[in-house]
Amino acid sequence: MFNTNNIFVLEYRLIDGDLIRPIYHFPFLSKVQIFTRRHCDYFILNGFVYENRGSYIENDRYVIEVIGSEIENTPFYQVKRPIGIEIRDVDTFEEIHFFESEDELDLYSWLQSTYITINNQIYEQTSNEVDQDRDTYVMYVKPFTD
Repeated sequence: MFNTNNIFVLEYRLIDGDLIRPIYHFPFLSKVQIFTRRHCDYFILNGFVYENRGSYIENDRYVIEVIGSEIENTPFYQVKRPIGIEIRDVDTFEEIHFFESEDELDLYSWLQSTYITINNQIYEQTSNEVDQDRDTYVMYVKPFTD
């Protein structure tokens, strides 16, 4: 059986045709941070949007493979904000709510939610991302209708 108790390294690798190369490396992350990132559909780095194509475990690290996304690249800017999740409308990109929490399990739980309620409105998650440039998670939602 493969033991992952001592693996705390995460590496993002870009699939570019036949070439696969590392683009970002974390020498130490908590397991919850690693699992939360593995759950995200998109990864933002230096203004570029990458799509998660899958993840796996190597001998000494977790790996997330990404491809360049068709989604328009984002402006590269830093935001000083507590750690949390921006809840954004998938069509307008407007922020609906900011969920602040330093509890990594809370963040992971929110990102795994299919539906969330904010101000008595039910929303359905369409995708989520980790924005490395702004050091935040983003959940994209649409209003839920039966």
